[in-house]
Amino acid sequence: LVSSRCFALSGGDTFGFVPFLDMCQHSAVPSANFTSDERGIVLRTLRPVAAGEEVTISYGGDYSSRRTFEQYGFVLSEGCAADATLLEEAVAAAAAAG
Repeated sequence: LVSSRCFALSGGDTFGFVPFLDMCQHSAVPSANFTSDERGIVLRTLRPVAAGEEVTISYGGDYSSRRTFEQYGFVLSEGCAADATLLEEAVAAAAAAG
């Protein structure tokens, strides 16, 4: 199953290509959010957005950098909490191995 550039729709077990959402960039502090139901998809701003300002959504914050790259084709420059956990586990495993 390839789900890159797809969005989870109502219930989370259905994915779809949504061209207008695909134009939204990721932000940890997004300017908008989307919802879906049997009628379609709605994109709503979370705060006032100035003319010409990029509309952003959160792609989710619980993926490791590896998963983010596999899913979306980029990694966050600041990394993420999942990366810290993976690093701690790797260091512990290396220490245990001697």
